[in-house]
Amino acid sequence: MMRKLLYIHNGDFPAESANRVQVINMCEGFVENDIDVSLLAFESDMFQTENNLFDSFGVKNKFHLILIKKLGNYYIRSIKIFFYFTFQLRKEFDSIFTRDLFVAFLIKVFFQNKKVVYELHEINERVLWKKLFKITFDRLDKLVVISNGLKIELVNSGYNGNKIEVLHDGVNLGRFVGLKKEIGNDKINITYTGSLIPWKGVETLLKAFETIHIDNVYLNIYGGNKNEIWVLKNKYKDNNIIFHGRVDNKYIPQILMNSDILVLPNSGKYKISTDYTSPLKLFEYMAAGKVIIASNLPSINDVLSDEECIFFKADNCIDLKDRILLVLGKKVNIEKMKNNCNSKIKNYTWKIRGGKIYLNKQGEG
Repeated sequence: MMRKLLYIHNGDFPAESANRVQVINMCEGFVENDIDVSLLAFESDMFQTENNLFDSFGVKNKFHLILIKKLGNYYIRSIKIFFYFTFQLRKEFDSIFTRDLFVAFLIKVFFQNKKVVYELHEINERVLWKKLFKITFDRLDKLVVISNGLKIELVNSGYNGNKIEVLHDGVNLGRFVGLKKEIGNDKINITYTGSLIPWKGVETLLKAFETIHIDNVYLNIYGGNKNEIWVLKNKYKDNNIIFHGRVDNKYIPQILMNSDILVLPNSGKYKISTDYTSPLKLFEYMAAGKVIIASNLPSINDVLSDEECIFFKADNCIDLKDRILLVLGKKVNIEKMKNNCNSKIKNYTWKIRGGKIYLNKQGEG
């Protein structure tokens, strides 16, 4: 009989965010470990069919979707999803995985026999959140965090480190198998994929690129909403900067394969960027086997060293420009870095991550 797991997420599907991509990939990772996983979440206005949703995320190993109607704010949604679990799914599932702190709290308070693993992505500074986390932590079967920075901060705050497991995000290597560059070599493509919010550091990349001025070198930006793109287009008017907008996650592997240099320009001005994050794009970049130029930050150093990546000083567009020119001038051992990345990325798949979460959880209690 297959092992069963319920993933509860206080978010709607489909939606344009890395959050949803991570959840979907994690569910697929559980499936690859022969776990019968169901995702309980909310249905967005964009939802059409299950197959349409799976296709947009490039899902090959399908799982059960239980989507309910959205209602109210975060806490109201958490209560609604908890009630749905209580009256519809409680007898069916003994193992729960969630990124929702309030849901984890409610289940462990009312159903102590249920095994609950909570995954933490950021430490919230609000007093209410901190009190809720402290109460919930002692009841959890396991806490998963996505970076060493998160664990260090929690341990320094008095939490039991033996109960906290660091598991960085990952990638589905199968989506890159057989892909090759589909465009000619007459153009050199520098690429960024992801959100355009400030802590992602995209403006540092744009400022750096504006000073390069090489005719056949292009900067491709994938991501952002219409307003964000409009603002940046009007600020950075270099003809070799192309804003493609958001694309479905299933197209990302080929986009990366068509690129020559991949940039991860996270800002050093935000704690979520320096210490908490485990960028999905980092692992996708590694899987593509291309040159990576990244901000020199603890969150990135968690995974990459200068054996796999070229680092630059975060928020320093001049240093980033110099690193790009270094690569363009072939003054670094590009092939060695690519090979090192190819070796290291094998340790960061969703399948491996899903197996560690489930098996470690089963060992608790």
